[in-house]
Amino acid sequence: MAANISHVFAIDFIGSKLWISFAFMWETFRREFIRDLFLPVDAGRQEERIMELFTMQALYNPLYAHFLNLLRIAPATIRDIRDIPFLPVELFKSHAIQTGAFIPELTFTSSGTSGQQVSRHLVRDTTLYKESLTRAFRLAYGDPGNYCILALLPSYLERSGSSLVYMVQEWIRTG
Repeated sequence: MAANISHVFAIDFIGSKLWISFAFMWETFRREFIRDLFLPVDAGRQEERIMELFTMQALYNPLYAHFLNLLRIAPATIRDIRDIPFLPVELFKSHAIQTGAFIPELTFTSSGTSGQQVSRHLVRDTTLYKESLTRAFRLAYGDPGNYCILALLPSYLERSGSSLVYMVQEWIRTG
């Protein structure tokens, strides 16, 4: 799939008609990618999927595209998953990191220890997020219903926006 959308880099984004086309391409790719997200992937296809995800981020996440540009890295030159650059974690404190335009359904925040500015993780689709939590648990441990999940998270419960609390509550709910 990545090869089908890599040509977008050559387009100069001027005019609303082109922007609408760009937005449509993003939504089409996003729907197809998410549809296949939870399908079993053999080892050979896993790296291909990671490269597709990298291409998607490089194309449709303006901050990541700018980051790659500052590093003077053309996304088409990345051929191995070990060469994919990671965003510095500090950017999650200073920028709203989003792939595509959306209003987040949920925002997770870091603890902000020592009075530091908190990092933010914007969640576009709560249903997809919950599904990914449950599927990840099933892959690692089996059916959450086979477990009695107990969690003691006192300092986390005192603040809002904890992804850990959300995750554990979801596993308890589905178990």
